[in-house]
Amino acid sequence: MSPSRSRSLGELGLTALLASGLWVGIDLVAQVGGAVVFEPVVGNYLVGSLVGVVLGFPVAAWAVARYGQRHDVTPGDWGYDFSLRAFLSGLVVGGGLVILNLTVVVTVTEAVFGRPEAISGLLIEGLAGGLPVAALFLLAHGLVAPITEELAFRGVVQTALARERGPLVGVLGAATLFTLKHVLVDGSLERVLPVVVLALVLGVVRERWGTGASTITHATVNVVQGSLVLMAFL
Repeated sequence: MSPSRSRSLGELGLTALLASGLWVGIDLVAQVGGAVVFEPVVGNYLVGSLVGVVLGFPVAAWAVARYGQRHDVTPGDWGYDFSLRAFLSGLVVGGGLVILNLTVVVTVTEAVFGRPEAISGLLIEGLAGGLPVAALFLLAHGLVAPITEELAFRGVVQTALARERGPLVGVLGAATLFTLKHVLVDGSLERVLPVVVLALVLGVVRERWGTGASTITHATVNVVQGSLVLMAFL
């Protein structure tokens, strides 16, 4: 058995926890910093936040990846598979998850928290910038976020947790850290259930078909649901 497979759970668990904390720190700085820097220039808080995502999330993913490599979670461990089967699996699961979100998850969330506004005031104000802002919104949340978050949370964090305690701990642990990340950054309890469901599904997809498939699933959900939001407004 190689040294990388004989590490204690504590060390690998700490690697996953600190990697997630590293992401949260960079995420917050990128989105808040982007809004603070760019809002005075373009007069749109949302644009600044989205620019922060586009520029900051790749930095966060790179930092988590480098941290993982220093603790022996290398690119060969990230579980990427770019086969047609992985692509189609991710696409099908993503489509199914959109349907689940728009039916069961929305119903349960509204029963607990009440019926929210279709679109937040901040998003309405930001999208008043028209199609360029809408395109930036889809780029940030439909492509950049899924690609980078999957590398960090399924490629590095889930791998670190699953290596010694198996796939169940990997899926549940990564899902928990992914959900906590969104709660801390978004500051909204109303999104907890949808994020939990998404995180669990992504973890299972990564375990079954690889991180390439979970990235496709994540992107499908974000693009479709983001497009529905934009259609409701634009």
